[in-house]
Amino acid sequence: MDGSGLAGVGIIMTPKIASGFLDYEALSDRIVMAHLKGQSNNLTILSVYAPIRDAPDYLKDKFYADLQLTLNKIPRKDILVIGGNLNARIGT
Repeated sequence: MDGSGLAGVGIIMTPKIASGFLDYEALSDRIVMAHLKGQSNNLTILSVYAPIRDAPDYLKDKFYADLQLTLNKIPRKDILVIGGNLNARIGT
């Protein structure tokens, strides 16, 4: 994290949801992960903010490499929810 203030993500939870909170990890200024205790399976929530289309390729490559490393850390039995701004465009 370079402190430039150009990116940033977070996860907001209600008190009821937060009661199952296990841990939280800021993997970069663009990716955060929270783990919640579930009844049969745990829940992993990712909040992501992808670089814009015009960003330098090295930033986009780093983001997607970091995202893949993050996904590789998640237990396969967890329920995964990904939310965020992926700066995707349809039909362009």
